[in-house]
Amino acid sequence: MRCNYKIFVIILSVINFACTPTKQELALNKYQQAINEKNLPRVISTLTVLTNLAPEKYQAELNRFKQANEQLNNANVHLKNSNFYLAYLSAHDSFHSFPSPQSKVALLTSGKVMLKILRAESALKKYTETIPSSLKETVLSYSDIKVTDWDLVKLNKLLEDINTNLLQLHKALAVIKKNNVHNYAQEFTLWEQSIQQQKAYITLLKTHLINKGLSQSSVELQKLNQELITNTEDLLSLVREDMAIDALQPIFFKAQQQYQDYLIANENISLAASLGKRNQHSTWYNDWHQLEEDTLAIPSPLNDYIKNIKARANKFNKYIKKEQHSLASVESSTLTYDIITPFLVESLIAKVKKDKTMLLYGNIKNNNK
Repeated sequence: MRCNYKIFVIILSVINFACTPTKQELALNKYQQAINEKNLPRVISTLTVLTNLAPEKYQAELNRFKQANEQLNNANVHLKNSNFYLAYLSAHDSFHSFPSPQSKVALLTSGKVMLKILRAESALKKYTETIPSSLKETVLSYSDIKVTDWDLVKLNKLLEDINTNLLQLHKALAVIKKNNVHNYAQEFTLWEQSIQQQKAYITLLKTHLINKGLSQSSVELQKLNQELITNTEDLLSLVREDMAIDALQPIFFKAQQQYQDYLIANENISLAASLGKRNQHSTWYNDWHQLEEDTLAIPSPLNDYIKNIKARANKFNKYIKKEQHSLASVESSTLTYDIITPFLVESLIAKVKKDKTMLLYGNIKNNNK
């Protein structure tokens, strides 16, 4: 009887021992609870216990969570210093390693600032998708055509396309400047410079197209100006000024008619090239049109018209030289339509895109617990 009792006690002890959780099982339960609660400090604490018991199984996981915690701490330090770029990078890595409420707050706080870079990226994407690869060749092809023979419908479409692409580049640069993106790192400065270079190149092509029209018109105006001066001087040497003015009316009218196609072409170029509202002339047009009027409108007194011939000639030559300079710049340029986007910039854009939905709709207050 006594022997049977001892056996019963031993069996009960074995069963009780078997049912008692081990230290590792207790720690693992606490670890799972911390994971479910998304409590990063408790996760690290329980993993530390597990690592002490089974380092080969839990050490790598512990290192990952410690790094996530360090990244979160770095993010908060950068946020205090208003360095949203570095704060976002740290918060992004921390959150995607372990989405704790604290890392989400840091991510939303910094990411909502970073979100604006997608506006620049979107504008540049539209630019690269729509910029004609043969734009330079198309612009230069107008050099072989008399301005009065230019197809104004095609010209308007070309200038419209150029303006559209310039506006996209302007939008991207405006975002970069307003949000001080170029201060994030040297690579972002290089990115901005590449966009500026591209904008300058497209502006050069547009400017040369305008210069070509004005240069050809200047040559025609110069020829008409000389003919009108000769007629004016001849008449003034024969009759009184009032009689000379009457006699010059049909001569000036003929010159105006002869120049009419140039006048229409330049007015069209100005309206099509303008980056302002519809039916608004380009900024250069008023000075140019004044030169047209000074040349082709009968002046009073006539002697002033004769005296100002040199000033008008200088203006004509100025427009001709501007076209020569822009032509040389276009022909010597080796630029393509590719914008240099350093890896660091691409990496930030990719991360922001990954977080975009959360950044747009996430609520910081709801996660700050």
